[in-house]
Amino acid sequence: MHVCLSDILRRRLVTVDDSSACVIDCLFDECAWKMRYLVIDTGNWLPGRQLLISPVCVHAEAWCADSMIINLTSEQMEHSPDVDSAKPVSRKCEERIAEHYGWPMYWLGDVGAGVPVTHIPGPERSLAAEDIERQTSLRSFMEVQGYDVHDGNGRMGSAADFIVDTAGARLVHLVVNTGNWIRDRKVKVACENIEAIDWAETAIRTITPGPQ
Repeated sequence: MHVCLSDILRRRLVTVDDSSACVIDCLFDECAWKMRYLVIDTGNWLPGRQLLISPVCVHAEAWCADSMIINLTSEQMEHSPDVDSAKPVSRKCEERIAEHYGWPMYWLGDVGAGVPVTHIPGPERSLAAEDIERQTSLRSFMEVQGYDVHDGNGRMGSAADFIVDTAGARLVHLVVNTGNWIRDRKVKVACENIEAIDWAETAIRTITPGPQ
């Protein structure tokens, strides 16, 4: 199923025991082009807290529903490690979250993909975590939205959205707004054709001469 990231924002999440929260952002991996976390606001339920939830927790049929059912309990979320949304998410923070929920550490590749984190030997896991601490590549969708998009011919528009394949949480297309306030026109660029995201220049560069 393909959905737009913008359509997920403000969507209501519901736990298995009927506590609710709201999606306020999505964090994606710019190297693997995968959605790694939903950033959620727990509202009056857990005032002042924002949490990270893996897309694997969302029921497959719930991505297009008004209320997205997740396979977590309110107690699990209540005791989840805190996240400072004003700072980049570190590998150490991801480790704490993965250990809390029992999620595999995706950044360990094939080793971590199917092995519970509690089964990864301590020294090896610590060494791997230390080695890739510098390689965290999580980015905020809300930050990227509006970035200038450039192709081989110059500026082609601004980043409006991403289209994600929910089956693997894979970002497949960047949606570019090539129009202006008078004429709104959007085109798609395959994420595999994005050369780089320049955070200093708030721009996205593609390796193709035009949209696909």
